[in-house]
Amino acid sequence: IFNSAGIILLEVWIPFPITNIFNFFYYKALIFKSYSTNSYYLITIKFMKILVTGCFGFIGFNFLKYIDSNYKNEIEIIGIDSLESEGSTTNSVNYKNDKFTFIKGNIVDINSVEISKIDVVINFAAETHVDNSIFMPEKFIESNVLGATELLKFSVKNNISKFVHISTDEVYGSVQN
Repeated sequence: IFNSAGIILLEVWIPFPITNIFNFFYYKALIFKSYSTNSYYLITIKFMKILVTGCFGFIGFNFLKYIDSNYKNEIEIIGIDSLESEGSTTNSVNYKNDKFTFIKGNIVDINSVEISKIDVVINFAAETHVDNSIFMPEKFIESNVLGATELLKFSVKNNISKFVHISTDEVYGSVQN
């Protein structure tokens, strides 16, 4: 179980009939639970190719490490990150995986990148810190709104039917004194 920033990931085995009731193939699956909407999302895993945006941010990087420790041979990862924070840059230097391809860039420009045959988009890319969102709203609108919109367009254009959007704490606003 991975629990961070409103996400629970559970690994389950799902029976999947191949030819008849006596012949089953089992898929591994991740179940995402959103605390804010109390909704569950199921993604089956069988030699998948996933696009992880914000891959070197705090939550995205922990997700990469979770995938490595549990699904290293079953998932090929394409990661996109702008590397604008010191933490993201440090994480990028320290991450090694043979089935990982890194693209440095902003998700707003995703449609100019040549990527094909993606099974799932998992969007961790976002600007963070509520105070910064108040003082620099343009940067937040570009990444958190326009960037997410471009990722959705990319998904539609490339027939990607599974899209998981992980939100930031900015949706809750400022804490009242």
